[in-house]
Amino acid sequence: MAESLGWLAPAPLWGDGGLGLESPELLQPFLTELKTDQFVTQFLGLMGARGGASPASLATMAPDTTSDGTPTGLYRLFQPLSQRYYLVTASLVCRRVGVPDHAVQRSQGERTTFVLRKLGTDGSEQAWVPTAGPAAAPGDPPTGGWKAASPGQLAAGEDQLPMHAAPVAGFAAPGTTAAAFGMSEPGRRTVHYGYIPTSRRERVVTALTDADAVTQLLDIDPTQQQQVPLGDLVARVIQPWGFLQGMWPPLSSTPPPPAPANDTDYSSLYILLDLSDWLQTNLPPVHEALLHGATLSGPAGDLLQALKNINVGRRAAVLGQQQPPPVPWAPPTPTVIPLADALNDLTTYLPLLTGVGSSAPPHNYDLTAPAVPTNWLADSQTGPPNAAPPSLAYLVLAALQDAPPTLGLPTELSGMIKADPAAPVAGYAPDTYIIRTVFEHDPCVPVLSGPSQPFQLARALDGDAPARKIRITLPDISNMRQFQRGVAIEMPPSLRRVLDRVTPAMLQGKGLGSDPGVELGMICSFSIQIMWVLSFIVMFLFAISFNIIFWWLAFIKICFPIPVPSQPKSGGPPSP
Repeated sequence: MAESLGWLAPAPLWGDGGLGLESPELLQPFLTELKTDQFVTQFLGLMGARGGASPASLATMAPDTTSDGTPTGLYRLFQPLSQRYYLVTASLVCRRVGVPDHAVQRSQGERTTFVLRKLGTDGSEQAWVPTAGPAAAPGDPPTGGWKAASPGQLAAGEDQLPMHAAPVAGFAAPGTTAAAFGMSEPGRRTVHYGYIPTSRRERVVTALTDADAVTQLLDIDPTQQQQVPLGDLVARVIQPWGFLQGMWPPLSSTPPPPAPANDTDYSSLYILLDLSDWLQTNLPPVHEALLHGATLSGPAGDLLQALKNINVGRRAAVLGQQQPPPVPWAPPTPTVIPLADALNDLTTYLPLLTGVGSSAPPHNYDLTAPAVPTNWLADSQTGPPNAAPPSLAYLVLAALQDAPPTLGLPTELSGMIKADPAAPVAGYAPDTYIIRTVFEHDPCVPVLSGPSQPFQLARALDGDAPARKIRITLPDISNMRQFQRGVAIEMPPSLRRVLDRVTPAMLQGKGLGSDPGVELGMICSFSIQIMWVLSFIVMFLFAISFNIIFWWLAFIKICFPIPVPSQPKSGGPPSP
């Protein structure tokens, strides 16, 4: 038997409401934009004609913004952060004279939902299908992927979003087209509506597979001048090691290196572990040769020889890890050993890099002494200076280009790289979506509507998004004792021990203060009002500092005096 039910645009739009009975838009769900946080109450009030509203006003509530600024462009739907909310609305009717509403019998298993579909460049549709089973990760929507879908059918496992029913108040004048369809009688017509979760954008914009991300990188940089492994080495080894040697950052007046035993043992240990891990991952022949005394030729051999020429400091960890040293305390002078020996010592301690290892090595290492060659920790990738030996970065780049490693994504970035540039380039367009409303009534097949108007989902911080107006009142500092300390922050012993060593001398490049040897945790209470004042002041310190680069002060604030008298001072206020 032929299906006798169908979806139409919401009843208040028919005829006098804005859509002619021959309009193709009559067969589409209607997207409605609302601009208050009480958007559901506003919509229901509109459908119920409360407060002088008329359901016919629904016709004026299509989304305001289009992708190209023209009336025919794709809708752009913003996120709740911009105080914009969107509903899909439609009427479920019987296909006979008068197109009466169909009453959904939920007690009989009938239900109304809608589905979000992504459009391909050829007009094909894809359905979002959540991942099932143990591999599923929570979220909105849950992890999943886009699967090919038929316009008139639900895809297996497709994500369905709920719709609700709202009765329409009588609003049509007698003798009008709307009145002929029963919209002059209260409650005769029903509109089904569902909330469009625009904040899902980050989940539904498809991430590149690891292989595709690597392929696209190689397409852009086929010679791999922007070596990903080299950048990893600079961040993990070259920069922190250079800091310990007083060579990084390359300032006009380079500060001296940190004093020995000023937590340099801890830093030195992890720099050596990172170096060993990096060599093992990206240049395994060099790593093996360095540990076992083998020889190599070519660029790999040059790097190997340079690594063999580097020495580091080592001394016994006589005080162990649990008890703080007495104050004052000076560490014993380290023994100078080859870098290769240090890496050999640490081969069984590499799990410390991921927090798995628990035992500490029997020796402390010190990369502050002995000094390394002047150019060793420079980040130059173009070649060695004429008067200095090659830098580690230069030698590594040559070895990588001679024997490129298999390029892969770090585990932390898997699934996070997307073809979704913040500033769209020529030939790129954001994903386009449509919505179809769904009526399910067993044992019949689900009834899907025609497609809604196509739309795009804007970013959370989209430059075209309207600004949500928020007024925040900073506290008056004339009596700061009135602010109650209601925010408690708990510190574990290890963090407190470090924070107790933070002194103003650090601003002069003198490093951490003396170790207090305290092993107790601490819980402190703060006033959130005063914390906000501090954050506000710090924000402007940085804004002014970086204004010479961005010239942004004129854009982040617009000020106007308000007629509020100053408060009487009390409680020892700060001087004006």
